[in-house]
Amino acid sequence: MNTFLFFITLFCILWVFKKLPILQKTGLSFYLLSSLFAIRVIVGIALKWISDRYYPSNDYAFIQSEAMIEYRWLLKEPVDFFLGLFQSPYDFEQGNYVQAFGAYLKDLANNLVIKLQAVFNILTKGYFPTNALLMNSIGFMGSVAIYRTFISYYPKQKTALILSCFLIPTTLYFTSGIHKDLFVFTSLGFLVYATNRIGTSGFTMKRLMLLFVCLITIGLFRNFLLVCILPCLIAYFICLQSRIKSIYIYGSTFLILAIFVLTLTLLKPEWSPWNWIVQKQHDFLALKTAGSQLPMEKIENNGTSIIRTFPMAVNHGFFRPYFWGTQNPFAIMLGLELYFFVIIGLVCLFQNRKKEPGFNPPIIGFAILCSVLMIITIGYIVPNSFSIVRYRSIYLPFIITPILAGLSLPFNRK
Repeated sequence: MNTFLFFITLFCILWVFKKLPILQKTGLSFYLLSSLFAIRVIVGIALKWISDRYYPSNDYAFIQSEAMIEYRWLLKEPVDFFLGLFQSPYDFEQGNYVQAFGAYLKDLANNLVIKLQAVFNILTKGYFPTNALLMNSIGFMGSVAIYRTFISYYPKQKTALILSCFLIPTTLYFTSGIHKDLFVFTSLGFLVYATNRIGTSGFTMKRLMLLFVCLITIGLFRNFLLVCILPCLIAYFICLQSRIKSIYIYGSTFLILAIFVLTLTLLKPEWSPWNWIVQKQHDFLALKTAGSQLPMEKIENNGTSIIRTFPMAVNHGFFRPYFWGTQNPFAIMLGLELYFFVIIGLVCLFQNRKKEPGFNPPIIGFAILCSVLMIITIGYIVPNSFSIVRYRSIYLPFIITPILAGLSLPFNRK
């Protein structure tokens, strides 16, 4: 019965896909899109199996077990089930509002995933492959949105864009799981898509609503990403109105943001975004030591710490894990993938060394700057390489896609 339900659900999803304008306008065949979707679903199922086999008590298993509890609650008391989203065990009355509200929001992100899974369980009865099918229909649309954004600027590089938007191994692996990463990835993909559509075709209520929903979703699931996105959005719209090369605008945005954080940390450290980064790193360091733990300096809420640990953040965020000096086959594969992309980036710089510098069109600079800011933040916060790979995987398509599309490879030649 479960297998029959899986294929009925698959048929219904593919039927909907065939009718969706955003998929019809990709220029890709329905059979290719179906195959890419199938790959994502298979990887999502494999991720759960690998996690259960090699990493017991993992986050994916927790969400599934909690979703079954919530599912039974939904069937018994549906009103209380939905009201549970607005209830909190934290004390807001004893002068600890900020901390309590922050803890509530942190729990809310997980609760949203769990409650959505509980609703899906009405159909699936908790059968994981069908759950993966439904959830990855959401994640797949994030890849489609990224593809739709970049294909308008690289119409002759379809193969390169398919590889970078749909098939980057770590991105595909970690964003196919039933977890917050899937929703952050999808929201960011649609945010870039909506921003580009507004920049190229103007404001409409539909585009503004899509942008607003993406910002709210990102704020719920990964709130610090919102802090990185907002200055990048400002820089993007400045680029649209300015004759200055976008690389200078985005570079200036990075420097202004760095100076702002440094100044605020010196003058009013409790108001600085750096305070949040410090707290997050300390929370990570308080957890049980992981097998892929990195040597990491404990950062402090002062300007000296920001500057002193910046090289560490760049190294951890962009270049870990190393594929040498380890016997872990998983770490070796992750390191090889990472340094393959590093080599591709260097080749791209070598091929285009005589061209004038600049991010053209501006949406590429927006995507790259936002991704770079988040990867550096990850490097400051996360003390183990496997977790770094997971968090970083969300942002790789926004960096790799313009690099791969710009290479003089056989499938990119006109």
